[in-house]
Amino acid sequence: MLFATTDSTGYKIVFLLHILFAIIAFGAPFVNPSVTRFFTKSGGDEGSLAGAQAQSGMMISLPAVVITGILGMGLIGLSDKVYKFSATWVSIAFVVWVIQIVLFAALIVPTLRKVAAEVVDADKRVMMYGGLMHLTLIIMLWLMVFKPGGKGS
Repeated sequence: MLFATTDSTGYKIVFLLHILFAIIAFGAPFVNPSVTRFFTKSGGDEGSLAGAQAQSGMMISLPAVVITGILGMGLIGLSDKVYKFSATWVSIAFVVWVIQIVLFAALIVPTLRKVAAEVVDADKRVMMYGGLMHLTLIIMLWLMVFKPGGKGS
């Protein structure tokens, strides 16, 4: 027996937290490229900004991505079999979630640290990796809205 149904208060609280942590996880990375351009055009030091972004990524965004995925799995478990882990969209979402974690931890944050250390052309890679992160977010949202393959077997 599961703990909740999709109409229960418990499910809705976990759903609320899932959305909240998704916003926390992707809010800063989504706007960082624009903030960086504005900051450097106004005379700011790109290296100090990138160092702050790297720190923020490790302390806020990466943990929020992990928590978002864990809460998403909790929602599947709490759904009283409305949604199942065997559903195609859930399996794909899990793979995309792992890709997001790897993008953050292995590519984005280390590259931001290189920008902070003024490594040549590292800023271009940050933009590329940020674009990949945006793409994974769009894929994840599409999966959750359209649920290809149904709710599960």
